[in-house]
Amino acid sequence: HMNEGHSALLAIDRIRELIVNDGLNIDEAMEVASAANVFTTHTSVPAGIDVFPKNLISKYLKVYSDAVGLDFDSFMNLGRIHANNQLEDFCMAVLALKTANHSNAVSKLHGDTSRKLWKDLYPAVPIREIPIISITNGVHPTTWISKDMHRLLNRYLGPSWQDNTHDPELWNRINSISDEELWRTHEHGREQLVAFVRERLRKQLEDRDASPAEIKRASDVLNPEYLTIGFARRFATYKRATLLFRDPERLKKILVNRECPVQIIFAGKAHPKDEPGKELIRKIVHFSRDPEIRNRIVFLENYDITVAANMLSGIDIWLNTPRRPQEASGTSGMKAVFNGALNISILE
Repeated sequence: HMNEGHSALLAIDRIRELIVNDGLNIDEAMEVASAANVFTTHTSVPAGIDVFPKNLISKYLKVYSDAVGLDFDSFMNLGRIHANNQLEDFCMAVLALKTANHSNAVSKLHGDTSRKLWKDLYPAVPIREIPIISITNGVHPTTWISKDMHRLLNRYLGPSWQDNTHDPELWNRINSISDEELWRTHEHGREQLVAFVRERLRKQLEDRDASPAEIKRASDVLNPEYLTIGFARRFATYKRATLLFRDPERLKKILVNRECPVQIIFAGKAHPKDEPGKELIRKIVHFSRDPEIRNRIVFLENYDITVAANMLSGIDIWLNTPRRPQEASGTSGMKAVFNGALNISILE
C-alpha cells in the first residue's frame, strides 16, 4: 500500500525482488507487482506533489533502473504523464499510479478532484471512468477520545462500543446519558485543555527568553468557562487559517462579548519553505498580542499528537475553513465529534 506518492519507490523495489528472487523478466515483474499494489492519493493541488528534475533522478535512482533492467529513459517515463517528453520532470504520484492496479482518493469529492487532476494520464478515458475510486478517510476513535469521555461511554454503551463504532443502534444509547453528566464531562475536558495551554505557552515563552512579566501572563490566558474554538492543522494557505481575521473589529467584539465570551486556540506548522504559510502564523501571533484580546487568542507552537489530543478533548467548536475542493478529507472534525464538540466546516 503506497500512502501518497512519497512511498512510490517501493513499487520499483518489489519489481527488483521479483526479478532477482523469482527469475521474472521486467514485463512480468511489473505486471505481478502492479496487481498487488494499492495507491492512495491525498493531495488535491499540484503544488503538493513531489516532482524531481532528471539530474536528481539520475544521481540517486539510476541504481534502481539498472537493478531492474530498465534503460534510464524508460525509467524516467514511469514518472512522466507524457512518455518520452524529455522536458517533463519525474513525478512520484505518476510513478505510483503507473505501478498500482488499484488507486483511490479519500472522499467522494476528492475522487472527482483527483480524476480531473490526473486526466492527462488517461487521455482516451472519460473523466468519470478514470480508475481512481473513493474510499472515505476515517479516524481511530480510541486514539483521539479523551479518557473522561471514554469512561463515560464505557458506562453507558458498554466496553464493546469501540469495536462497533459503525453500528447506528449503539449510538442511540447516547440518549440514555443525562445532559448534565455529558456536559460535566465536556467541561472537565475544557478545564484540562486550558491548564495544558497555559503550561505549554509558559514553556514557549521561557524557551524564547521572554520577560518575567510575559511568562507570568501565560497563567492568565483563556478561561475554562468560555466558549472555546479550536483550529489546528498544517498551515497551507488553502486551509485559510486567518479567515476569521477578515473583519478584525467584528472578531474583537465577538471575543470580548460579556454575555457570550469566546476564545480561540490555534496550533499548527508551516513547511520550512512555505513563506506564505509562515506569514499566516505571524499574523495570528501579532493579532494575539493586541491588549484587548490578549487572553482570548493563543497560538501553540510545535504542533504534534499531544497538542492535537488535548485540543480535541476540550474545545467546543472545531473550525475547518479550506477552499473547496482543495481539502482531500477533513478527518480532524471527525476526531472532535467523539469528544462532544461541534464540527464547523466547509462542505468537503
